[in-house]
Amino acid sequence: MTRTGSAFALAVLVAAPAVLAPAAAARPAPQALVFGDVTIADGLGTAPRKGSVAIVDGRLVLGTGPSGARRVAVDGAWLAPGFVEPSGRAGYVHADAEGTREMTPDVDARDLADVRSSAFREAAFEGCTTVVLAPGATNVVGGLTQAFHAWTPEGAAVPIAGAPQALQIALADEPTNGNFPPRSGPTTSIYARRPTTRMGVVWMLRQTFLAAKGVQQPPDGADLARYRDVLEGRRTLRVVSHAVQDLNAGVRLADEAGFRYVLEGADEGYMVREALGRRATQVISGPLPSVTSGVGPEFTDTALRNTAILREAGCTVALTAGAQGGRWLREQAMFAARYGLTRDEALAAATSVAADICGLPDRGRIAEGAAADVVLWSGHPLLPSSRMLMVVVDGRVVFDRTGEE
Repeated sequence: MTRTGSAFALAVLVAAPAVLAPAAAARPAPQALVFGDVTIADGLGTAPRKGSVAIVDGRLVLGTGPSGARRVAVDGAWLAPGFVEPSGRAGYVHADAEGTREMTPDVDARDLADVRSSAFREAAFEGCTTVVLAPGATNVVGGLTQAFHAWTPEGAAVPIAGAPQALQIALADEPTNGNFPPRSGPTTSIYARRPTTRMGVVWMLRQTFLAAKGVQQPPDGADLARYRDVLEGRRTLRVVSHAVQDLNAGVRLADEAGFRYVLEGADEGYMVREALGRRATQVISGPLPSVTSGVGPEFTDTALRNTAILREAGCTVALTAGAQGGRWLREQAMFAARYGLTRDEALAAATSVAADICGLPDRGRIAEGAAADVVLWSGHPLLPSSRMLMVVVDGRVVFDRTGEE
């Protein structure tokens, strides 16, 4: 796909109503359910406990719930929150970025999404009830994230109303791939993109944030509103970064410009754990590209215990399956439980911690009044032998193997 083609795909998507989700007003009301005498893994890192949980008007109620509700009782069943994919990289209409410019803070992941993509459905059918779709990292500034209900009975993912949208930037090799300088004089060709080096990536970001602070003039008449949102704490900044040199560059840039950020990837984060831990950095870790090779994106030297190491250093760490899609998020949590975290900690990293980092504090947990995104399992969610029995997204059943009417 050429860069011109990706721009065309985005333009077609914005104009085409066929990929839009069903209107929220047309959706049937959630069904009242009661999960009786289940083992509750609440996603908050606490020890599992026995109890009952009801769903009323799309929200969780701890206890037996109202009379007349459908009762779901399966011997030995576990109830857990749905997984939250904080940095989805699957489910695009075509391209994952607007390739005609290097810095696109105006791009919205909602306009990149094919809401009927099988990637969203497969995520839900593997227990992932929330997917935060992020623009690709081929631009220095990629755009805004968008949180989705992973699937609905109508057969589409649906944007979560009012969900915060983070601004994503990339301090990595990806924004420089395939770029080359003009051979002679100025050019308007989209194939003569900059930057061409990692230093160029840092320079562009530094100039932009200094301009947003009013230290210098805006580059090329850029709209700085979203950068100012970041500097003033109204919008979260996400920084995609894998290698140790880029992680260090991100720390220096943040200290100079004066912003806080969520770090994505951090494959070599264990090498700078002290610096990240001192700043209590929020990290979206993963995915583990391999459990044997130790080679990650940009030929990084990965560590199987990276998530545990960063957590021990003082970072808040969530898990992502990235380009593999939310359907593989459970496996990432299982890896984390194998390499340093307890099962309850790993479950929290893929549910409540991920939701909190994404600004969705009512998801990824079983608590009074929380959103009714839950999954019924035959055993602990992170045991390979456990089978998924039911998935409830936003209070409505989208997957059911309980065999009940």
